[in-house]
Amino acid sequence: RGRYALQAHFDICVSDEHDDPAFAIEYDGAGHDGRSDETKNEIAREAGLALFRVSETVLNRRLGGITFLQ
Repeated sequence: RGRYALQAHFDICVSDEHDDPAFAIEYDGAGHDGRSDETKNEIAREAGLALFRVSETVLNRRLGGITFLQ
């Protein structure tokens, strides 16, 4: 995991007013390869960083006639 942790990135990382990471978002879309999911989860956990995973299914789901992105 050591080398991977240095090369890995999160899809979106949101920082606070001091530019410290506040949380990260991983988009698990159509081309998603889940082989590194647990490693990224562990990296985030060890860094104390909340990691939110968003699947394509959630983005396309309709609730009250609108989707998540609308």
